Amino acid sequence: MNNNFKKMKWIYLWIALAAITLNSFCVPEIFDQRHALKKHKKAEDFKVTVFRQYPNNKCTSGYLAVNGNIICYTLEKPWIDNINNISSIPEGTYGGILRYDHSDHWRIELVGVPNRPNIQIHIGNVLDDTKGCILVGTALGPDLCSIKGGTSAPAYAKLKNAFYGTDNPTSTPDKNISVEIVGH
Repeated sequence: MNNNFKKMKWIYLWIALAAITLNSFCVPEIFDQRHALKKHKKAEDFKVTVFRQYPNNKCTSGYLAVNGNIICYTLEKPWIDNINNISSIPEGTYGGILRYDHSDHWRIELVGVPNRPNIQIHIGNVLDDTKGCILVGTALGPDLCSIKGGTSAPAYAKLKNAFYGTDNPTSTPDKNISVEIVGH
């Protein structure tokens, strides 16, 4: 029994020595690298601002900017007291999340819009294409209440590229999305 105790003592001593050696050479370096990544890696802000420039009783159109750079036009329903499916949404700043469950496989959904779930930014040309969401295009129609045909998908691609930084993303960057609606 005494002999077994001595053998176990040496085994424990060897394991402790190996752990100290490993800790001295490997673990701090790995810890420092991971700590540095966490310390310096902060989620980037992705701020979308919708500037409502042409409100009237038929529609609301304007511009959409990402981090201060205007990238496209917008089209929304007219302001009618935030009535579901009839009105544009209230002015304000909302959180944003990405949705991948529609046919276009990418949308920004606004979070925290009072009494209005599922408000999103997406493709569309006329007010019948939205129930209160924000449509985008690279050109407005002459009536300012439509998106010129063939320009919604390119504007949407510009918005998506602004988010990912590429036309062909392979991963989703860590970004804090906010959407500010300015004007009626």
